[in-house]
Amino acid sequence: MKFLLTSEGDEGPRTFKAGQSIHLGQMKLYVEGETTELNGFFEGLRDDEALVIIHAPAEKAPSIPHRFERAVEWMRMFEGFAGGVIGGGFVFRDVVGLVPVFVDGDGFTATNVKAEALARGLEPLPPATALDTTNKKTLRYHAWGKTGAGPQQLLEALRYAVEKFCPRHVSVFFSGGLDSLILAKLIRDRGYSPLLLTVGTVESHDFAAAESAASFLGLEVEKVVVDEKNVAKALELLENVLGPLGDMDAAIAVAMYLLSKKSVEMGCGAAVLGQGADELFGGYMKYERILHENGYQVLEQVMRRDFEMLAAEGLVRDFTAVRLGGAYPLPLYLTRDVVSMVLSIPVEQKVHVYGGRVVRKHVLRMVGRMLGLGDLADRGKKALQYGSGLMKMVRRLR
Repeated sequence: MKFLLTSEGDEGPRTFKAGQSIHLGQMKLYVEGETTELNGFFEGLRDDEALVIIHAPAEKAPSIPHRFERAVEWMRMFEGFAGGVIGGGFVFRDVVGLVPVFVDGDGFTATNVKAEALARGLEPLPPATALDTTNKKTLRYHAWGKTGAGPQQLLEALRYAVEKFCPRHVSVFFSGGLDSLILAKLIRDRGYSPLLLTVGTVESHDFAAAESAASFLGLEVEKVVVDEKNVAKALELLENVLGPLGDMDAAIAVAMYLLSKKSVEMGCGAAVLGQGADELFGGYMKYERILHENGYQVLEQVMRRDFEMLAAEGLVRDFTAVRLGGAYPLPLYLTRDVVSMVLSIPVEQKVHVYGGRVVRKHVLRMVGRMLGLGDLADRGKKALQYGSGLMKMVRRLR
């Protein structure tokens, strides 16, 4: 299931994208804003790869506690991304918290609109959590364990993520850096031809990097060129839903939104993102400083905290921006199996010291070399907000 689900309330759907009404059964739900009434539902892919919600009338409705326990068991088996409210009975959020869900502690309210949550004093539901609204019982249904993994196991987990989640017609938000290049190569190896999208100003550094990496894959890259007019328009829309954004968050959100719009325009409703790779594999420059000043134990603690903060901040921003653009985000580094693998890899293999030099994302670079990326596996790249030129443009507009 890849949707925010929310029950109807007095004020209508608690979601940022209300749409048409569909009437089935007794219970009314909003699925990405489309009103749906049903007793039971499943996600499915038709032969033409269209994502559909299949209605399946259930037997006599069980009691709320029973439904809650069944829902928790279902979430334990579920590998995808979803979150929301079902039947007014319970609230849930997927294992990494891709889909934002905000709730209060007293009179029950839920929304995936951050601006509304800020105005109402709502708090994000933690990832991998289900909440029974009848008695305020909260249950965490998943904990990350130690699976034991190396580069080969990580590569297999990424291949599995591509096979399970990627439809044939999929875009990749592609900067030419290591994270997006590995995902694009895996999709290419599966026999698909992903739509590679990159965003930036006319003089963007990322355009040249993306073209070079795309040519290695035998593909072309589609450029989304930004100007002050479309950036200003995007910012107004995004801040209406996300609330006030700092310069960095604004630049990233604008990039996600404009790439998503282009993806949909070119026929791809699903977009592969490299989100989470920096936190999981040690990609940020600050990690080098922390390693030099505090050592590996503190570095591991900081990286784990940064990963856990994704659900409260970065993923709320990115999911909302991509969905507002029309596409559905697929952050393949954040699938359950991949995260389990990466969290079990020693931090020394992520931020590696070799010959007196610190190599960030070392284990991911090893995966890149295993995929035949050669020197491209060692390529460094500016962060999206800088490489695209969007940070400078956002600052000029403020």
